[in-house]
Amino acid sequence: MIRRRKKVRKMRGSRVHGYGRISGGHRKSGQRGGKGGAGMRGQHWILTIKQGRIRQRGFKRNANPIKLRPIRTINLEYINSHLEAWKQQGIIDSEGKLDLVAMGYDKVLGTGALSEPLTIIAPSFSEKARERIESIGGAVVVPKDEE
Repeated sequence: MIRRRKKVRKMRGSRVHGYGRISGGHRKSGQRGGKGGAGMRGQHWILTIKQGRIRQRGFKRNANPIKLRPIRTINLEYINSHLEAWKQQGIIDSEGKLDLVAMGYDKVLGTGALSEPLTIIAPSFSEKARERIESIGGAVVVPKDEE
């Protein structure tokens, strides 16, 4: 249905005629301060700084997100210092098995030494860690899916 009277007659005295207050209402993209990235060096830059909206541009490698996360490592020294507590909690079983895969670790490093032989299950080991574990009679186990 066509309006009988124009909107301008209805809006007399309202100053903005229903188009808001700021930055040129009813003027296409002037209402929002420009199209696209307009004003990024001017009126919109302060919002970028305040809200942390600086985004990366350009090409991104199609990388595996699992490989992008940092590798969680653990030293033999740390394992040795927590032996008694882990035995009480049941993390190390009666046979001396320690499953670091279940604990979320990715690699065992060779800093420090173990005081007793353990069978350690982990995705990877450094050469020094492997030598030190096997030298005291322990065993190194790498799960099949990790190899």
